[in-house]
Amino acid sequence: MTWLRPFGTVVLTFALTVLASQAKAQSWVGKSVLHNKPTNQVRFTDRIDDKDVVYQFSGTWPFTVRAERDGMLRIHDRRNEGWVDKSDFVLQSEAVEYFTRKLQANPKDTFALNMRAAGYQDRKEYDKAIADYDAAITINPNDPTAYNNRGVVWKDKKDYDKAIADYTEAIRINPKVAVYHINRGVAHRIKNEFDKAILDYDETIRLEPRYAMAFYSRGICWYLMKDYDKAISDYDESIRLDPKYAPAYVERGITWRMKNNYAKAITNYDEAIRLDPKLSNAYYHRGISHLLKKEYAASIKDHDEAIRLNPKYAFAYRERGIAHKYLKDYAKSLADFESAERIDPKYSTVVADHAWLLATCPDAKFRDGAKAVVLAKKACELSKYKTASQLSALAAAHAEAVHWQKRVMDDTDYMRQFGALARQRLKLYEADMPYREGTVQKK
Repeated sequence: MTWLRPFGTVVLTFALTVLASQAKAQSWVGKSVLHNKPTNQVRFTDRIDDKDVVYQFSGTWPFTVRAERDGMLRIHDRRNEGWVDKSDFVLQSEAVEYFTRKLQANPKDTFALNMRAAGYQDRKEYDKAIADYDAAITINPNDPTAYNNRGVVWKDKKDYDKAIADYTEAIRINPKVAVYHINRGVAHRIKNEFDKAILDYDETIRLEPRYAMAFYSRGICWYLMKDYDKAISDYDESIRLDPKYAPAYVERGITWRMKNNYAKAITNYDEAIRLDPKLSNAYYHRGISHLLKKEYAASIKDHDEAIRLNPKYAFAYRERGIAHKYLKDYAKSLADFESAERIDPKYSTVVADHAWLLATCPDAKFRDGAKAVVLAKKACELSKYKTASQLSALAAAHAEAVHWQKRVMDDTDYMRQFGALARQRLKLYEADMPYREGTVQKK
């Protein structure tokens, strides 16, 4: 009966393999979770210098699980990173079912209503989320959490005025909660009300000086205001407080790129990718920096990866198309522009790029003047004839090139960057000569 031993070993090995596979499949690392009990009941700890440290848990969800071991999850609550008991959390993707069971037992459980609504938000079922927040407010009209959370849904629905109204009500009820201020700041920023946004971020930081996301959000605001030094300073502080938050490196990289420091930009994108290899916009922005450095093959490689991770990334198709154009692979360039247009037919910049290449391509077999005019007009209509680069594409394609090129030259910012080239093109059009990319062609 010696055959039983190897057979038993095989069975045991198979069973262990299955168990290991199941354990790996059940890992929550990288997933979003919500706490399933009130904030003050969640134990949030870490071990620093051989000492156990207990933090006050902020409850600013959702949280991304950064590590998992022995029934514990490692998270960052936007103030501190530490460990929580896995049994105190639920996957956000399963929150609706979990908290529905809680509500069946107690329909007036406002905590469960708030958390089920968060599950609906994750599923983009915004009306159901709002209904839950409405119910929570009806039960307790003085609960600032429900107003704040409902404001987040209004923001997701792009109704920023309603979002701001809800955040303001939450602040009126309890002005000492930092997250209410940062959320209102985000809504003001989206509305381009930058001064109001900065005030909200300042108050957030005053209330919680370790709130990494507040520095990150204020950095975005400074960036949009073109105060790049202040933006970098805030990103630096955000990263110091939370060095594992990959998007902060991406934003800092973008800002360094705007300062024409492509090497520092790429270093930041590298770190973002190391922290989160699935972050498609990190590859996209690194690809732009490589493009600006004229490293076209590297740019194409990065945009390949961005598109693999996000096949509907219209911006990445456009940038890859530009890189292919510089390598004189015009067929691939046109294909990428067309892909970007299919994904986003209102993406006026790529429509103009497409028109420009059809009008000016050095290889005559890729030129199509009639189609170039149609596309250039479409790009200008989408931008309401206010974008100089798109008017320039129309000038290159249209029979009335002189008229449109003069319109281009009315744009002082464009002329500051491309004035010499714009004047050269005007001379060609006035001489009834077409412009070809990289050459001066005679009629």
